[in-house]
Amino acid sequence: MMYSRAQKNRNTINFSAFIFSIILALLVSNAQAASFRQAEKTTHFQTAGEVHSITPLNGSLMLLAAEGAGVILADFSQPHTPRIISTAGQSAQAEAIAVSASGQRIYVANGSGGLDILALSGNGELKLLGRMDTPSYAFDVAISPDSKVAYVADNTNGVVVVDVSHSASPQTIATIPTRASAAGLQLSADGRTLYIADQADGIHIVNVRTPFSPQTISQTKTRGHAQSISLSGNGQQLFAANNTGGLQIFDISQPQTPRPIGQLAIQNAFASELSADNRTLLVADLFNGLKTVNVSQPYNPALLTSVKTQGTAEGVILLPDQHTAVVAAGEAGVSIVTFR
Repeated sequence: MMYSRAQKNRNTINFSAFIFSIILALLVSNAQAASFRQAEKTTHFQTAGEVHSITPLNGSLMLLAAEGAGVILADFSQPHTPRIISTAGQSAQAEAIAVSASGQRIYVANGSGGLDILALSGNGELKLLGRMDTPSYAFDVAISPDSKVAYVADNTNGVVVVDVSHSASPQTIATIPTRASAAGLQLSADGRTLYIADQADGIHIVNVRTPFSPQTISQTKTRGHAQSISLSGNGQQLFAANNTGGLQIFDISQPQTPRPIGQLAIQNAFASELSADNRTLLVADLFNGLKTVNVSQPYNPALLTSVKTQGTAEGVILLPDQHTAVVAAGEAGVSIVTFR
């Protein structure tokens, strides 16, 4: 085939642009990874109660599940000097929180109290609307995209599926049995698949397209006890915090046969949060603070940095700036870490 000079020049330019785009992508990639290599500022904020987890509400507004104090609504717009707006003391054994799509309903895994449903008013007040006891101990909760069904990780009782379409009168519609102790939950973005961290029995993947008739898809053993789960943005990877078993990464593109593809030794991996660019995983290392891990190559995760925080690191979230992490620090309240 014959090419004109203009075509050859165009091909050369296009090839050069292609090479440049690759180099630029690599530079941006390295810069993003490097942004979590060093903590610029770490502060501590004491709260009432023991903060076990943190859930984003809207922008810089966060909900703290604080056993002994209840649900705390806090504003982190000034990250290192957060402001408490209100507290719902009736959910006194709060372990974890989920938020409806509208942001007006708050679902609380309330320990031995089961499931609490709260309403959030325009002025930030939290009011109890409904409550449902569960047979065991509510550790975690997830809410469907249409906010009609809640899934409660109920320890040795498995996962309780609850119709919450009427907030004042939640009703159990199914129970998903597990072999060990259901501790953590993640629901797929479309609300059709539930992932359960079942501690000693690993990860359960369940089809919940029909919530009143959930169907097990697969069960996978993990290294150590699966404590909590994070999913990649495309839903193709699952990150399991396995306590003494460390961090483990699974390919779940074929949910019937999840495949372990990467792992990293972390002393007490308890919870994790994935950055918006899907390149960095922040891991709450229970007795050792906060770890940041480069997971851009999930087959070969690499530790970026360790930051010592106060108390026990039980949960972590990233603020909207994607450079500031807030760590649930148990009795010590929260720790706030800003990275370069």
